Amino acid sequence: MKPEKPSVGSSKRVVKTKMPTKHDSEIRERLARMEERQVQLYNMVETSLSNFADLSNRVSSLEALKHKALGMIAIVGGLMTLAWEFIRETLIRKG
Repeated sequence: MKPEKPSVGSSKRVVKTKMPTKHDSEIRERLARMEERQVQLYNMVETSLSNFADLSNRVSSLEALKHKALGMIAIVGGLMTLAWEFIRETLIRKG
């Protein structure tokens, strides 16, 4: 009897397994270190973005406060101008 040859579409495959070598363990260690570095870099980027968002929020609140302060200064300046004009007109008319 002759052994049968697998046909073209056959799913019979021979899987060769090999024993782990020293080289394989070095590769695993390198991959583990690379994954640790990636996690560290991800954490650094996440922290940086968080700090940037916090800074952006603080700047926005300071800008809003600045606009309120400038509005109040404009109102007080307008009232002072009206008061000064009133005082000047009354002194000139009396004088």
